[in-house]
Amino acid sequence: MNYKTLVCGLSTHVPGLYDRLVKFRNSSTGGASKSARYCYSVWLRHLVMAKENNLIEHPPEVVAEIGPGDTLGVGLAALLSGGKKYYALDVVPHASSSGNLTVLNDLVKLFHDREPIPNDIEWPRVFPKLKSYEFPESILNDDIVNAALKPERIAAIKNALTYPDRVSSDIEIKYFVPWINPDIICSDSVDLVLSQAVMEHIDNLNDAYAAVYRWLRTGGVMSMEIDFSNHVMADKWNEHWMYSDYVWDAIVWGKRPYPLNRQPHSIHISMCKKNNLKLVSDICQYNHTGISRNSIHKDFGWLSDEDLLIQNAFIQCIKAP
Repeated sequence: MNYKTLVCGLSTHVPGLYDRLVKFRNSSTGGASKSARYCYSVWLRHLVMAKENNLIEHPPEVVAEIGPGDTLGVGLAALLSGGKKYYALDVVPHASSSGNLTVLNDLVKLFHDREPIPNDIEWPRVFPKLKSYEFPESILNDDIVNAALKPERIAAIKNALTYPDRVSSDIEIKYFVPWINPDIICSDSVDLVLSQAVMEHIDNLNDAYAAVYRWLRTGGVMSMEIDFSNHVMADKWNEHWMYSDYVWDAIVWGKRPYPLNRQPHSIHISMCKKNNLKLVSDICQYNHTGISRNSIHKDFGWLSDEDLLIQNAFIQCIKAP
């Protein structure tokens, strides 16, 4: 175990120390959902890829997001693309009303100006990469954007943010914290379920993918970006496969607020298949700078050679008939 990994893990047991250490990490997306430009970039990447993979013809009307983060910005971007309903699911409440309203106002301007999608220069760690970062007029034409940005519609979105229990228009925003029971969203009702660097934090992946299948309507789309790196101060991105469960849980990960399930790419693909989510696109980002097979713990001896190299994946599936 290298000293940075040890110090970072042990620091989580000392109140306040880990928060100070983490500021020194090179993390371009930590707390990024407070940025409207980040949320705009993430949403449009998922939308563009769904269009490119012939999964959608028009922007989805009902969107659910697992793990929205510090704001509901990605979902607000979905509503500003013509969506009508947005469901946010998290384990701990992060998104504040004031933060959401600030991001919403910034997003309105981005859509109004048809701003290009913020690219790898601005957000180098955001995946997937796109062929073009121009505003996607092929799916968000002027008629759609102008209708979505009407003053009365913006007012309805703000009202739904401020008074989520009131349904006085066709705009609905629901923030479920914590989400445990999949019954919180009606079966066969969602057009698109997405997440960005969240599925690696979910303990029971089978239940999560089963819930996604349940929520989606037939032909609905699941769009997930998954980060398989260790998320800690370490020299090698895949060092988390060097440790036993005990060492990882007690020392390396420590008392960080969210677990890391350490499940590789192949497990997520198998969970999709097990839960009848038909794989349409699987874009992997490989990193050859990690630990080698002779360094992994015996408990992870079953990992494939490819699993050891896949640092990120962007997966899109449909709920087949």
